[in-house]
Amino acid sequence: MKQKNLIWALLLMVAGLQTVKAQKVILYYDGKEPVEVNVTELDSISFVEQTYVDGYEYVDLGLPSGTMWATYNVGANSPEKFGTFFAWGETSPKQNYSWEDYQHCNRSYDKITKYCTDSSFGTVDDKCELDPEDDAATVNWGENWQMPSRNQIDELIAHTTATWTTVNDVEGMMLKSKYNHNSIFLPAGGIYEEVPHYSIGAAGCFWSRTLDGDDNNYAFVLNINIVNDPNGLIGQESYERSYGFNVRPVLANGSKVLVTSIQVSPVELNLYMNGTAQLTATVLPEYAENMEVTWESDDEFIATVDSKGKVTAKGVGTCVILCKATDGSKIFGFCLVNVRDREYVDLGLPSGTLWATMNIGADSPEGKGTFYAWGETTTKSIFAWNTYEWMNEGAESGYEINKYTFADGKTEGCWYDGDTFIGDNIKKLLPEDDVATANWGEDWQMPTAAQFAELFDNRYTSRTWTTQNGMKGYLIQKKTDANKRIFLPAAGYRDWIEYNGEGTYGNYWSRSLDTIASYRASQLFFHSSLIDPKHGSNRFSGYNVRAVRVKAHESVDLGLPSGTLWATCNIGASDPEEYGYYFAWGETTTKSEYLWENYKYGEGSYNTITKYCSNSDFGYNGFTDTLTELLPEDDAATANWGSGWQMPSFEQCMELTNSGYTTTEWTTQDGVYGRKITSRSNGNSIFLPAAGYCYGNLSKVDTYGYYWSRSLSSNGSYGVNYLLFGSGDVDTYYDTSRNNGYSVRPVRKYEALKK
Repeated sequence: MKQKNLIWALLLMVAGLQTVKAQKVILYYDGKEPVEVNVTELDSISFVEQTYVDGYEYVDLGLPSGTMWATYNVGANSPEKFGTFFAWGETSPKQNYSWEDYQHCNRSYDKITKYCTDSSFGTVDDKCELDPEDDAATVNWGENWQMPSRNQIDELIAHTTATWTTVNDVEGMMLKSKYNHNSIFLPAGGIYEEVPHYSIGAAGCFWSRTLDGDDNNYAFVLNINIVNDPNGLIGQESYERSYGFNVRPVLANGSKVLVTSIQVSPVELNLYMNGTAQLTATVLPEYAENMEVTWESDDEFIATVDSKGKVTAKGVGTCVILCKATDGSKIFGFCLVNVRDREYVDLGLPSGTLWATMNIGADSPEGKGTFYAWGETTTKSIFAWNTYEWMNEGAESGYEINKYTFADGKTEGCWYDGDTFIGDNIKKLLPEDDVATANWGEDWQMPTAAQFAELFDNRYTSRTWTTQNGMKGYLIQKKTDANKRIFLPAAGYRDWIEYNGEGTYGNYWSRSLDTIASYRASQLFFHSSLIDPKHGSNRFSGYNVRAVRVKAHESVDLGLPSGTLWATCNIGASDPEEYGYYFAWGETTTKSEYLWENYKYGEGSYNTITKYCSNSDFGYNGFTDTLTELLPEDDAATANWGSGWQMPSFEQCMELTNSGYTTTEWTTQDGVYGRKITSRSNGNSIFLPAAGYCYGNLSKVDTYGYYWSRSLSSNGSYGVNYLLFGSGDVDTYYDTSRNNGYSVRPVRKYEALKK
């Protein structure tokens, strides 16, 4: 508290210097004599953090080596005090400084007993630097300190500005860093040669720990004097080892220079849900022995941070990201992270679609945002076929697309082998290729062409071509509530390296392929007098994306006797007509090939089953167990949608297509073939797309639907019961190979229904 009061007092006094007459401030601090200062002599006050090792203060002069110099001499308690005088290699003072009583010789300069490289001076030991036991700094101040080397003295002289001055009536040299505002004062304490003490106030010498290799009875010193120059001289010289000089210590090599500050940048971060940002840490001093830091969040439900300072927003709220030193200094920096959800609007559309209020990459409704090619999740500088992600290597034509293709009759395309379609028949972007999902998280996705059409349907919304904050575009308002609105800026588009049409055209990708050709995708295109919600464009073009909110998983009551509620779409899909993901039975993630060789619960073949097997003929080394239905951890519905969902049992599949409860119809929905199943009791229905199946490749798309049950076949072998349908087939159930990749249409768990 006294320290804070003193600081405020000083600040107030400096602020009022014009009215202060001849006042003085006396500063008292531990272990040192009080300092008296005339207030009228002060220009400003700076508060510098003091740094100590073993109770002795050092200063950072910004030297390239990182050497830290003590602020005063051994034996002194302030910078201007002379302190103790030592012969070189001796660790205590004495009355007489001569060769006759020098510790490391036999009473003569040519009979040296330690630190000798030339036999003409004594016994050779080839030691050129003082051992710790002979270093006055180490012995008197501890192992973290030592006398400076010759090189450290040279560095000090080269990287400071020297000025002869007076501090508290003591003459000496002030050395000020060329890199920061720090400095040290070296008092002119004179010289001891034999008994006399002379040149006080005119010269000062400070021992290094380095022997003069050319003349072994000499060692190097830092010398200051005004004998030959009234402005003072400073240099590195060598003097006889028997002389008595001062010692100005430096922090020893390997001594622990602790971190004194960590500044995290930025100090405050505003993120949207699922957004990321990179934090950086500036650790000082730059010469701290251990510069390593750790990162941590005080609430990982709001934001996480990795070992390199990358922050990921997880939930709405505020948390603190801490960057901590690992050297034991307990120093830390921090960043305040504010996470908010991205804004969206309910326009009262029949589908329930919720529209984002701004484009991906924009920070306001009228902001252009970022431009993307269709199916790419990062932007780029050149938009052309030869830079498009889903192309065969080296290809420059739209006929060389290798993902998202359908039977469009373009037999010159690589998705045909002659007249046979061999593509993947995926017509809507998967989540991993949906820029909204990839950038904003699983709660968001790109809209379908149908959702764009609904957005501009004048039964539900009104639209106005207008200007908002300098940007032209369409204002779309809910028909019954004009306050519910979104603005779609006419941000133009990217083609090759050019930006075109800003303020004139709006181009927004859907997640749907065009209905005519695989190399085209559906987009919303508009200008002041035209709106086309299902316009087809080349997939390489750079367009904007306006995301929609992913709806919660929904179920339908078909009035079935069991009370089973069936999901409205497949796992991996967000609309009923989307195919979604394919799973091997008992696996909960997708893969590129569905073979016995990579099946999770087998050893490479149909008769090496390791789980869910009651027939030893098909178990690995005769393995059997009593499991006849998938456990929750192996149920793709439970694993992907949560504990309230599961794959249907065989009995539930049979009930679904029982003609006494439902009717089934082969039909198309949004251009996709499949079965519509309608309740006889309440008229509700679900649509099961004919998504085909995966083995080595995707097959039978638009022809058959294959849907897993969670039930093992009755013979307990490698086969599993599933739902099969086609265009003319009666819905039937078969015992099929569990390694195949089939669709999953979840049902609500009975336990979940009771809640």
